[in-house]
Amino acid sequence: METAPSAVRKSTDMSARKTYRPNEYATFRRDLAYFPRVSTLLGYRAVSWVTARILAWEVTHFRQAAIVETMIFLRFSQTLIEANCYILAEDDAREALVVDPGAGSARWVRQALTERDLTLGAVLLTHGHSDHVWDSAVVAGEAPVYVPSPDFYRLEDPASHTRTGAQAFTLASGHSWQRPANLQELPADIFVDGGYPLVKGMWMRAVPAPGHTEGSTVFLFAGRVHPDRESAPFPETGSSTSLMLSGDVIFRSSVGRTDLPGGDANIMAETLRTLTTVIDPATVIFPGHGPSTTMGREKSESTVLTEFLSRRPRG
Repeated sequence: METAPSAVRKSTDMSARKTYRPNEYATFRRDLAYFPRVSTLLGYRAVSWVTARILAWEVTHFRQAAIVETMIFLRFSQTLIEANCYILAEDDAREALVVDPGAGSARWVRQALTERDLTLGAVLLTHGHSDHVWDSAVVAGEAPVYVPSPDFYRLEDPASHTRTGAQAFTLASGHSWQRPANLQELPADIFVDGGYPLVKGMWMRAVPAPGHTEGSTVFLFAGRVHPDRESAPFPETGSSTSLMLSGDVIFRSSVGRTDLPGGDANIMAETLRTLTTVIDPATVIFPGHGPSTTMGREKSESTVLTEFLSRRPRG
């Protein structure tokens, strides 16, 4: 299992890429030049405390304002490395957002859209690992494919940054890697205030969550799911309308690995501290691999998460 935003140059030079600490909210929100000086003067922990609470207030406000009356929310996991591919669409708009189309998902996506009379609006990638992006060009065609900007470089040759080679993905999908024709960075507005609709009717709020990769991002949305035989299964203890796509940041009883290129265990610990602080415990988490869970369950039962949270903060 290969288990934020703007101001990042699209470069293959590792030294040219910036990874934001998740709590540096003023930085990734407005890229304020003075923030590092403030952090130095007051101490990182003090700034983190303030910015985390700003983020918590905005996340709560978003959850209350952006709820979708009814949505289609589907999941498919029969891809290489069993990466979850999701389809979201507001029930009336019928415009689909496909999330993380891994190797072997394209046929299912086409069939699912056709059966439900949905049109493809866009593709969203939670991060740039091969198991989450391999079918993105085939699925999207000319539609936009959104990726967090720090992971933009990975879409040139995603298999070169993971331990599963390109041949395995080619065999699973029936095609070699194709860079999406309309690849775009996530719009800046999705990281602030009330978020942004990547497709009609589906408002989302993004929160940078580096550690697994530099650009790993979680996506908050809210609404009631229209019953469907392929609906993303909810956990046995969770029925909230507050939902989150976590990519490979948080899983049920685990978190994303940090030993691949671009991973960082200390940054992952900061990310997890931020998320467990600002995300409502009732929020249902739909991860990049495996079953759904809730933030409350992970905080109370995940020993792996507890271990990361116990790491001493840097600075």
